[in-house]
Amino acid sequence: MNQIKITEEQKKCFKKIADRFAAKATKQGNWKSWKSNDVWLKLLGQVMIVGTSEAEKRFKCNKDLVDKMSYNRLITLTKQGQRKDIHFVLREVKSRYCSQDIKKCKKTNALVHNLNYLKEVYNQNPEKMMQYLAKKSAADRVKHIKNSFKYLGNKGARDFLMTAGLATNTIAFDSNILKIFKKIGVGLPQNVYEKLTISSSKLYDQIEGVVIREVCKPLNLTGKQFDRLLYNNSKDILKMTF
Repeated sequence: MNQIKITEEQKKCFKKIADRFAAKATKQGNWKSWKSNDVWLKLLGQVMIVGTSEAEKRFKCNKDLVDKMSYNRLITLTKQGQRKDIHFVLREVKSRYCSQDIKKCKKTNALVHNLNYLKEVYNQNPEKMMQYLAKKSAADRVKHIKNSFKYLGNKGARDFLMTAGLATNTIAFDSNILKIFKKIGVGLPQNVYEKLTISSSKLYDQIEGVVIREVCKPLNLTGKQFDRLLYNNSKDILKMTF
């Protein structure tokens, strides 16, 4: 039994959104131009934005902080040094859920793990991970990112892969997209709306599959196009009358 219900009226609402906001073509293979630092910074960003995307925007605008988070610089430090600098940057850009107490900061600990995973598993060359992922199935790519890196989860893994151009028919359900679903009245499980996240992989996959099959395909959109269309226009969509 599906854990999501989308009525014909709700499908018309999504069509109204798609008709108003043109979906853009999406590129595949962006990862081919990524260097080791790019891979690391994309993963860093996925953790940084949990709670608010404004944190990453502030980070990208500050060259000193970006340089401080350089992959090649960080891997020369001890884990204690890495932890200190990562925590400083997270606090500086006002990343949410970043505890003032460095010992209790889950985001900092997650990023130290993620950094050293790249360093140790891929012999200090994160580009090798992207080459490895390119040979895998779409499902295995999500599974690898979600299981290997901390604090990304279902949404972060998908967002990272879509940005890399390694995922097409997938959706990164963030708070903005879920607010649109709620406004339209789509029958998602109540706990999903309350937490504005989907923690269960089985439930996430189920909801994603229904949305792609019943909404995206009839609109001739990939999951990625649908995701970006809703995310990039979320403020205007939430003002629409249905």
